[in-house]
Amino acid sequence: MTLNLGGLDFQLQPAGPAHTPEDLVVYVPQLKVLLAGDLVFRGRVPFVGLADSGKWMGALDKLLGLAATVIIPGHGPVSTTAREDLQLTRDYLAYLRKTMGAAAREMQPFEEAYAATDWSRFAKLPLFGVANRINAYNTYLLMEQEGR
Repeated sequence: MTLNLGGLDFQLQPAGPAHTPEDLVVYVPQLKVLLAGDLVFRGRVPFVGLADSGKWMGALDKLLGLAATVIIPGHGPVSTTAREDLQLTRDYLAYLRKTMGAAAREMQPFEEAYAATDWSRFAKLPLFGVANRINAYNTYLLMEQEGR
């Protein structure tokens, strides 16, 4: 759906279920501005919670296809490095799925899998200590359910 206000197009695009069932983004193509909501956590580890990380990655792939140069994220300051910030969130989710998915397939206990995983790429990001373990655990459970 597109709304034109003051000569600017506001493209409202459903993006969920991803981080939440009702995810919605707004893109203003004339300004190349994307209001991304909780699909993007700028410069920090996202809180995955019970999100469907596979669908979240799909939503991010679609957003990477836009020509956005500025992102207003759900968490963190405004980004003028749009592609990098979208990619960081996507890379983190992909890494969770890859590592915890392998552990779930191999029936490796979560504690062992978590301890054996190299988290160094993300460990220095804000909120890593607070969110990563629960993100990994929830992803492990999701990957068990998905049978991957």
